[in-house]
Amino acid sequence: MLNALENTADQVNNAEPVSAHPDKIREQIDENNAIIDDVKKREDAFNAVKRQANDLINKAPNKNDPAVKDIKQKLDRLNSLWDQIQKATKNRSKNLDEALILAEKFWAELQAIMEKLDALQETLESQEPPAVEPKAIQKQQNALQDIKRDIERVKPEVQNCKKTGESLMRVCGEPDKPEIKKNIQDLDNAWDNITALFAKREENLIDAMEKAMEFHDTLQVSWAAFVAEYALIL
Repeated sequence: MLNALENTADQVNNAEPVSAHPDKIREQIDENNAIIDDVKKREDAFNAVKRQANDLINKAPNKNDPAVKDIKQKLDRLNSLWDQIQKATKNRSKNLDEALILAEKFWAELQAIMEKLDALQETLESQEPPAVEPKAIQKQQNALQDIKRDIERVKPEVQNCKKTGESLMRVCGEPDKPEIKKNIQDLDNAWDNITALFAKREENLIDAMEKAMEFHDTLQVSWAAFVAEYALIL
């Protein structure tokens, strides 16, 4: 029984780090549950060994006998291993369940948001160059405001996804943390690219509108001067 529990304890203590990927976490949950089931099957035998050990200790005429002391030590070790395994498998089960929830949420959110950001980038990059007529430029500015509203709707989703990723990093093992961190950085870069493209487009349209209005005002002044001069000639 000691050998069996020691082997199980080693198996639990040397279990691979909690993954950050749902499929792998499910495998780890199955493995941990298999250990829990195996230990559960040993419970009757474990209790029988404990009873026998206690009977030997209680019936021993000399409590200081080396053999009795050896049994006590082994019994203490047996109880310690049992408690250790119970606690470790319970904690791992809790950690794996938490990681699975976060992993499913993070990867699903990340994929959905990156698709939205890709679509926004494509929309911004496919905009026609600024027009030359004020009314046409105004239409382009109105269209840009529609894009801005889409960006504003995505912003909280980006922040929530990052928070989910940070929470996942706290519960998963060290080997998978760099991958999550890189994906969060990629998300940040995609978001920064969108905001930069929007700001540039907005700036270009404002500049185009200013030039168009300046040209319009100059044209109006020139036309007024022409009309006045023509009137004098007449």
